[in-house]
Amino acid sequence: MAMNFSGACNWCMLSLQCHMPHCSNDRRTVFFLCSVFFCFVFVPLLFAIYTGSAWEDYYTTFRVSKNLATGHGLVYTEGQRVQTFTSPMQALVAAFCSLIAGAKNDEAALWMYRIISALLLGGSGIFLAKSLLAQGLPRALLFCLLMLAALDCKTALFASNGMETGFMVFFLSLSWYAMTVKTAHPWKLLGVAWGGIMWSRPDGFVYAGALAAAMIGFKAGLASSNGRGWFLRQYFYGMGLAVLIYLPWFLWTWSYYGTPISNTIVAKGLRGFGNPVEGLIEAFLTLITNNIFFQSPYFISATWNPLLVGWGDLLWLLAAAPVVLPCMSPMTRSASAAFLISNFYLLMIVPYCWPWYIPNATWSGYLAIIMAWFDLGRYLEKKTKWLLGWKIICPAAVLIIPQIVLLCFVLQEMRVQQSVIEINNRKQVGLWLAQNSSPKETVFLECVGYIGYYSQLKMYDFPGMTSPEMVAARRTLDSDDYGSLITCLHPDWLVLRPPEINKLSVDQISWLKINYNLVKIFDVSNAVAVANIEGINILLFDRTFLVFHRA
Repeated sequence: MAMNFSGACNWCMLSLQCHMPHCSNDRRTVFFLCSVFFCFVFVPLLFAIYTGSAWEDYYTTFRVSKNLATGHGLVYTEGQRVQTFTSPMQALVAAFCSLIAGAKNDEAALWMYRIISALLLGGSGIFLAKSLLAQGLPRALLFCLLMLAALDCKTALFASNGMETGFMVFFLSLSWYAMTVKTAHPWKLLGVAWGGIMWSRPDGFVYAGALAAAMIGFKAGLASSNGRGWFLRQYFYGMGLAVLIYLPWFLWTWSYYGTPISNTIVAKGLRGFGNPVEGLIEAFLTLITNNIFFQSPYFISATWNPLLVGWGDLLWLLAAAPVVLPCMSPMTRSASAAFLISNFYLLMIVPYCWPWYIPNATWSGYLAIIMAWFDLGRYLEKKTKWLLGWKIICPAAVLIIPQIVLLCFVLQEMRVQQSVIEINNRKQVGLWLAQNSSPKETVFLECVGYIGYYSQLKMYDFPGMTSPEMVAARRTLDSDDYGSLITCLHPDWLVLRPPEINKLSVDQISWLKINYNLVKIFDVSNAVAVANIEGINILLFDRTFLVFHRA
């Protein structure tokens, strides 16, 4: 009995301790972090389940990954050592997934990749939430504002369709955490984050460097308490660790491919970047007249509801304005400045700002919005003495509604795009070529992903991401003219869209008719005509393919 009584007393004491305020607070924090993690994981998985989206560039990389998994090396075309992918992390993780799933289970491999990507996105939510909690943001308000980022349509799309977005956002969030939350050795976290960013994208240093420079410039995060000198030393040590983490890949690619520079970068770089001053002016004009960063993927304003366009414009303004507003904290200004630097980089350097690049910039924009909302509420509370509690939280919750509406429209858009264009058109072109060609034949085309993967033929793709022959021809001719390139390369097959044929000169069309026969037309125009979606433009360009064979 005494032992039972003693045990009961101990149990009661433990119960009382668990109901102490700090313990209850810890439980609420754990529940909050778990909720954030679930939302960041759930949205991309929902996107994948509903749309089935697997993007074009994923299959360009997956052909390389599967070759590695099946023992043929990290190459696109067997026997030709060319780095035809941009993200080492994407290629290697996809190879691991293919190895585990088996050579005949491509769909299972893709789903494994999706789950890994979604879990990393959930981890990014945890890092952001913990760092913002450390700044004193209340949980209810913070949850509402974090949902803006979790519901971002482009992040959800490209974290679920095979791109490297989940990895990039994870390591960028880790770098933010390392710069803002006190830890024993911040440089170690920074080194891991920066090394991971470089493994995810070779231009990742731009996004990481934008935030690092902004933190130093505004003396934000750990620099505010420890000083710029101490913070710069953390940067220096972190960069050293990042170099050690990335160096093995750099050296291996140099020995394996003969160069550490991916052929994708070489091919895209041949187009040139133009005058930097003119590029800066053009980027600025684009930002203020045709913002794309918080819009739908493949955004063209004429094909989207003006209210949804206005919502994207509002988010951009909320993310960009804090850098100059007087009532903002240094950390808020740092996030806003990093967002703007990333904007200018993408619009100036990337020949066309493809949507899968954009989440790497908008993650810092969402950070700026979250902290600016809190800074503004705190400022108004101090000035007016009435803006308290739910009066701050409720407007933040209302912001989620248009974000959900935009996400729903994009879900429907990408579901139709995957079915009509990817499965019923581009994939079918690849399968037809596989059945009607010999293994050594070559194909000239632009959209190499699905067609290249399902045909398994040698590709002369424009601009040459998988084809050093295309890069060499463009250099020799000093031209991107399709007619000239076809004449130079003389491929066995041509897969062209009508607009690409219309750009040929009269002489080139005459030459084409003599040397090639039109053997097959793939056309889903009827399915496109009945598609009732916002952003119909995404279906128009790839609705028709004409296949020619050399006479």
